[in-house]
Amino acid sequence: MARNRLKPLFRALAAPAYRQYTIGNATSLIGMWVQRLAIGWMAWKLTGSGAWLGVLAMCELLPTVILSPAVGALADRLDRRRLIIATQGLMLVQSLTAFTLVATGLITIGWLVALGLVLGVVTAFGQPARLALVPELVPRDDLPAAVALNASLFNLARFLGPAIAAPLLALEDGTAAFAAYPLTLILFLVQLIRLRVPVAEDAGSGRARTATRPGLIADFRDGLAFAVRHGGIGPLLALLCFASLGARALPEILPALADGHFGAGAGGYAAFTAAIGIGALAAGLWMAIGAGERRLVQVAVVATALGAAGTALSALAPTEPVAIALLTLVGFAITSNGISIQTLLQLHAPPDRRGRVIGLYLVVMRGVPALGALAIGSAADLVGITPPLLAAALIAAAGAAHAWTRLPRIEAGLAGSAASGRSEG
Repeated sequence: MARNRLKPLFRALAAPAYRQYTIGNATSLIGMWVQRLAIGWMAWKLTGSGAWLGVLAMCELLPTVILSPAVGALADRLDRRRLIIATQGLMLVQSLTAFTLVATGLITIGWLVALGLVLGVVTAFGQPARLALVPELVPRDDLPAAVALNASLFNLARFLGPAIAAPLLALEDGTAAFAAYPLTLILFLVQLIRLRVPVAEDAGSGRARTATRPGLIADFRDGLAFAVRHGGIGPLLALLCFASLGARALPEILPALADGHFGAGAGGYAAFTAAIGIGALAAGLWMAIGAGERRLVQVAVVATALGAAGTALSALAPTEPVAIALLTLVGFAITSNGISIQTLLQLHAPPDRRGRVIGLYLVVMRGVPALGALAIGSAADLVGITPPLLAAALIAAAGAAHAWTRLPRIEAGLAGSAASGRSEG
């Protein structure tokens, strides 16, 4: 029985291009989480302000809100592998700059904000292509397992990154923590350059049709109109918006909870982040082997509710160990929510609109938590971290309750698009 559940995972990994891409991607993700932890901790030590953590999150993520819809259209027009190579090269420049500034003692909160902005812009250009590339590397039947495995690796990196970063940050100036990301990016770039993407007939014809459109703005409007009109995709993006304003904002202001509220220091901050990573890793593995396509909408709604509960309870936790245990639930919930929605979008968006739909997904998943983090961090400086986290949890719970009442309509909308896709094929 267990072996049968693992078959889609093994089939996805049997695809040479997907396996090669996944190995390089996983390596760079570990380095990325080391740098994210290092930047967050450096900002906290320089300012001691939850509001600055929110500003930093906004600087990194706001470009996604502004650019991802148009860049998603770009990912439907251009060679996605080459677009990823270009953006990873720019990330290498950003990470080397961060390392140099820390090593020379020139780092300031202003530089951290500037580096966050650069990273946000480059990520906005690269992420739609990175996600939209995955369906080209595996057969459609194996896509849920492939998406879940990618998410598992992301969250394994979220666990390993803090484990690596904690001792590095404990050193005198934290320079060593900023050296990890450039090294892993070089390894990923080597894998991308060697990658050969299988030619999919439907994807190729879709990009050819997209290339005949008048421009990126027209492409963006077309993708937005498609998502809004779609009976399944639109409500799923709305659900993700509620979850992102609530539970998904918590990891962005974690230093304020770990050190500002509990006084846990760098080790406690790493432990809090690792707890979210452990829960997220468990969710990714469960989604890869246990959650079939038919249950994904239900998983998305229930996970949003669990994330709301975990966020509220974390805000009320009496001790640091209790908070760490509850953050594991938050990690499990937000990852289950994200994987299920991303998989449904990948499955039900037509190939010639997939980049734009994924761009909208990234606007919500990355941009909206930044807005939540800015609001929570600013409020925390005035009234403490607990009240704004409770308010965030209430927002996520409201979204889950609304989506649950519309569950049959969402599932019917997705079923209709699947039937339409089969009839056109």
